[in-house]
Amino acid sequence: MSPLKLSHDKFLSLLAHDLRGPVSNIIQLPLLMNDQTMRNNDVVKTLQVSADKTLSLVDGLWGWVNSKQGI
Repeated sequence: MSPLKLSHDKFLSLLAHDLRGPVSNIIQLPLLMNDQTMRNNDVVKTLQVSADKTLSLVDGLWGWVNSKQGI
């Protein structure tokens, strides 16, 4: 494997790993809200759905890169 390809795969793996934390925090945001009205807010629901989809994409990227690296 060429050094450039290894660097690219490593970069993607690190990027996916580092994005998981912030995206997971966004998903958990409604759970931390005390006000039921805020938890049911359409904007909050939309944010949570978008974050769920983003986390799924990040997990897919991380899994794909790690499988290419044999991890």
